[in-house]
Amino acid sequence: MIKAIVTGAAGHIGFNVTKILLQKNYDVHLLVRSINTNIVELQALGAKVYPCNLFEVESYAAILKDADVLFHLAAENTTSMSNASRVLENTDKLTQVVLNACHENDINTVIYTSSVVVIGRSTNAQKLLAEKDINPFPESPYVLGKMNAEKYVENFIQQHQYDIRRVYPSWAVGTGDTKLTPPHKVIKDFLEKGAPVYFDGGISIAAVEEIALGHVLAYEKGKFGETYILSGENITFKKFYELLVANSSQKMPMAKMPKFAIVMASWILTKLFKLMGKEFPISPEYAKAVVGTYSWYDCSKAKQELGYQTQAVETILKNAVADAQKKILGVHLLGKKTRLNPHQNEIKSNTIDSETLLITGVPGWLGNRMIDILINGDRFGHHQSNRKVRLLLEPRFKNLLSLPSNFEIVYADITNKQQVNNAVKGVTSVFHLAGAIYPKNIEVLYKVNVDGTKNIVDACIENNIRRIVFMSTDSTCGHGTNDKPIFDEHTSATPYKNYGKSKFLAEQYILDKTKEGKIDGTSLRGFWFFGPFAPARQLTFVNMFHWPRQIVFGNGKNLRSISHTDNIIEAFFQVEKNKNTFGHWYWIGNDAPHPTVDTIYTSIANALGVKYKPMYIPKFLCRCFELFDTFLGKFNYLHPTIHAAGKFDYDIAGDIDKAKRDFNYQPKISLQDAAKELKEMTQS
Repeated sequence: MIKAIVTGAAGHIGFNVTKILLQKNYDVHLLVRSINTNIVELQALGAKVYPCNLFEVESYAAILKDADVLFHLAAENTTSMSNASRVLENTDKLTQVVLNACHENDINTVIYTSSVVVIGRSTNAQKLLAEKDINPFPESPYVLGKMNAEKYVENFIQQHQYDIRRVYPSWAVGTGDTKLTPPHKVIKDFLEKGAPVYFDGGISIAAVEEIALGHVLAYEKGKFGETYILSGENITFKKFYELLVANSSQKMPMAKMPKFAIVMASWILTKLFKLMGKEFPISPEYAKAVVGTYSWYDCSKAKQELGYQTQAVETILKNAVADAQKKILGVHLLGKKTRLNPHQNEIKSNTIDSETLLITGVPGWLGNRMIDILINGDRFGHHQSNRKVRLLLEPRFKNLLSLPSNFEIVYADITNKQQVNNAVKGVTSVFHLAGAIYPKNIEVLYKVNVDGTKNIVDACIENNIRRIVFMSTDSTCGHGTNDKPIFDEHTSATPYKNYGKSKFLAEQYILDKTKEGKIDGTSLRGFWFFGPFAPARQLTFVNMFHWPRQIVFGNGKNLRSISHTDNIIEAFFQVEKNKNTFGHWYWIGNDAPHPTVDTIYTSIANALGVKYKPMYIPKFLCRCFELFDTFLGKFNYLHPTIHAAGKFDYDIAGDIDKAKRDFNYQPKISLQDAAKELKEMTQS
């Protein structure tokens, strides 16, 4: 049996290389820095796992003994300039350490994973780059690290006559990508937000399974010291988006953006992000190197010498879109017992067999968690396992959910009156969670939040469905004032920007129809969310606490209420059958005393085991962001970061006494509990 060592098995390509080695009955040993889901799966398939620091050869030297081949895939891939030294260390220097360890321990062959970035790009759409080409411009620390490592490998081969075979993978698309490499991030972002523009140039896309097999074939059939490009079909960026559009409900980018405009935008955003203490991921240098160039490669050598094969790009992207849609939905978590259910043996059944609950807003943060609770129960002892539940999903999410028999799915766009009317027939209650927060343009806010809600309400009236519980927002009242920093049941509506206006108009329509006696509506106004099924922006926020300094807009002394998702969902169940709540709206947040931003950040930092070191952004800059947000709104545009920065320093806190009085609402999950769960979220 051939003994194979693999570094970087936790990564996208390394995971797939290891799977193929195991399928071929290699004796596989993994040198890993940390354990993730990929490593757990590989261990279950038979791989032997050795946690170690690759720079400390003595910690794994014994494992190298008697090995036939080492696949070296470990590296750090990022365009970030702030982490340049770390990237170079974990790419270039690490390669040097590993190669010397292999040579000293008499490992016959090393398969070294380089990258097509070493070969570079061309401005000529007719040219296919080959193994002999060299990138003249290292536009990022990763590229520089790979190029330095390439030189070292070349010299090492010549000096020691050592068999190191290099492979150069292009964009790899497929399973096992736990960190969202560039192609999968682009696909995910496009499915969630679309793309306003595209630009000239092109890329080479290959299935990760084929690239992984190419690695193994380089060992089994490759030649001493040879190099092999493992690329796929070469396509333009325009065709790339056309294929994504063909497999999704998104529209084609409106126009092609010239290179100078993209470089200028990158320069402006780089400066803006620096002002916020962050780094924009696409530097002007990177934009100059990538935009308008063709990363097109000739993999004929690998095909001829190794038997390397490639899939049609249409198939690759079709599968990638389907997989990304599932991850966006969060369905990989649905139907599973969560770690946040310590009372699963104390479950109380709220069975309502004769009634059907309709839930809108799936997929979505709150909607996904509500489904999870209806299937698995929650920490409060509730379980609705026998209740009939109907989910209203957009048509683009067809065939992505597998749910218990008491669940049914109807596909409808809430902006389509007829589809909504058909969807609500036969239900007895509606939990209306659907809404747009940061859409591509402001028109969508009103179309989804206002018109969509009107369609839901009108359909309920037409079909004689009485009960509607609506998820509203603190933005209906904007923010507190010096005279009255905390909202209460008497606070007048002063909606904040277009999002607040759209949600307020939707809320008022429900409450007005309730006053007219046509429905029984209730509105729950939530605050800052924490909880399971958080979207990527929430995880990005949590990761900020691992930065040297944490960004705080304002002085950190402003009050903020917290809404844990499970507290909100509990409120939905409480008010559903409570007639006292008909025609009313309620603040749903934490109880007094209301925490400041500093208090919230300190709690999160303590839970994560890091020190809170705030970097306060002056209030006048927050007002600048607010003005800029208003300015962008004139052009029908909403930028999430600018919008959030413009209101973050305000008091946004609410008095929950009315909810306590009318339906005995109690926020059972505290700020400290929520902070602890944020740590669990990042670990899971």
